[in-house]
Amino acid sequence: MASIKLQTFGGVLPQVSSRLLPDTAATIAENARLDSGRLSAWRAPLAITDHNNAAFNVPSSTRTIYRHRDRAGNSYWLVWTTDVHAISSPIAEDPYDRLYWTGQQFPRMAIGTEVTGSVAPTYEPSVTRKLGVPQPTDTPTVVVSTALPNSTAIALSRAYAYTWVSGLGEEAGPSPASAIIEVKSGETVTITFTGTVPAHIYNTVSRPALRRIYRTGANGDFQYVKDIPYTASSTTDSFLDENLGEIIPTTEWDAPPDENAGDHPDGPLLGLTAMPNGITAGFTGRSVFFSEAFIPHAFPRSYSLTTKSKIVGLASISIGLLVMTQGKPVLITGSSPASMAAVEIDNNQACVSGRSIADMGEVALYASPDGIVAGGESGVSLVTDGIFSRDQWQALNPPSIHGYHYEGRYIFFWQNGGNSGGYVFDGRGNTPMISTLNYYAKAGFNDPVDDALYLVVTEGGSTTVRKFDAGAASPYTWQSKEVRLEKPINPSCAIVDAEAYPVAFTLYADGVQKHTQSVTSGSLFRLPAGYMAKEFQFKLTGSVDVNQVLIAESPEEFQ
Repeated sequence: MASIKLQTFGGVLPQVSSRLLPDTAATIAENARLDSGRLSAWRAPLAITDHNNAAFNVPSSTRTIYRHRDRAGNSYWLVWTTDVHAISSPIAEDPYDRLYWTGQQFPRMAIGTEVTGSVAPTYEPSVTRKLGVPQPTDTPTVVVSTALPNSTAIALSRAYAYTWVSGLGEEAGPSPASAIIEVKSGETVTITFTGTVPAHIYNTVSRPALRRIYRTGANGDFQYVKDIPYTASSTTDSFLDENLGEIIPTTEWDAPPDENAGDHPDGPLLGLTAMPNGITAGFTGRSVFFSEAFIPHAFPRSYSLTTKSKIVGLASISIGLLVMTQGKPVLITGSSPASMAAVEIDNNQACVSGRSIADMGEVALYASPDGIVAGGESGVSLVTDGIFSRDQWQALNPPSIHGYHYEGRYIFFWQNGGNSGGYVFDGRGNTPMISTLNYYAKAGFNDPVDDALYLVVTEGGSTTVRKFDAGAASPYTWQSKEVRLEKPINPSCAIVDAEAYPVAFTLYADGVQKHTQSVTSGSLFRLPAGYMAKEFQFKLTGSVDVNQVLIAESPEEFQ
């Protein structure tokens, strides 16, 4: 006698013929959670409230959500209708709770109350300004205004420069150096400026911007002289060389690329990413930029690296920074921004969607023209090889894919015209598993603090933010492979072993539905007689955990 026994439930393999699937694989696995081996249900995404405890309704065009936390642990939700990459301040105990982001007109920064004041319906920071402080462009004019009469001191050559310093202490690179003048120790020099404070610099009554004056000392380095109000058009200096301060630290500091096409033909900095050691990375065109460590407003051009192909996105993984491009990916490693080194990975797996990139820890996953790719220290690999054919993958419109890390899994969503959907990819075991979700999300955010994934879902005419796998169990549908027996049989009975009931059971024989019923217990139930078939398939629909399914010609086979 012949029987069908299934004790482990797996995911779908669309590329493989139903008849040739592994015994545990499915032809349908919708809302099915399969990591334990038994059949379980993903819970529905649960609508949450915003940081003001109000219904979290967002624009239907939302593409980015982000949860910002201040140093006191309070959290605030931010929402954008563009593809934004945001990071909280890498500065330890930042008193201003700064937030940095790219993806709007230019790289931006906001401080505490400007972020926490974000309210519906936009949830964007209430005030924004350019990230970085631009270098002054005017050359200071200098002249010895008070000479020492009858002095026998030797006149030494000297030049001056200045920097802008924001009200938050962010300093720019230096202005062009002044003309060189001869000055005796103790003489007074008058320095005159024509440049005005940049429009986007942080500058308030309580925290005013400053001009910081430097001059060359005995060793030829520019050294600190003093700070003056940004409104001052001139100042004097009579400091002795031995009283000068530190050597200027900002000689090579630049503001990140902005929207000024004349200076930055590839456009503004994008893809802002936090790296270890307080380094911040971003890209534009084929260039990757790195900030000074723990100084996220300064991106020296000398630290930038160039790739062969246009960059699509970045991911900070355990080994370094993975750069996804329109050609081969690049791995950048280094412990400081000045020592970064790039190695091109010799594999033509281009990234077709920046929104698909997800940091999974040791690797990053992203969408390529052929499927999901994993990139890391050991190279890149097509992890959905054998799951999707190229044509099946292309039908998902890979440039539309956006994906997120959740508990070791990759949750991604796709849209192609009027069709859309979601997938759960789990590549942690020996056999990668994939299942589908019966809804589409427009955006998402993985919150590492509360270890949760939040999604933007439109339903019933409203678009809300919801917590993944947090509501009531979603009904799953799981359908087995086509089991082909050596000879025709007529199974007479079945058992569905579940943790609770009911479970809907449907049996197909030679492609024809033969029986369906709601199974209410773990007892044997009868199947219809009057036919013989060689190919069988069964389907389960429910929301309870199922351990195994047994189908046999006679009850004795269950002994």
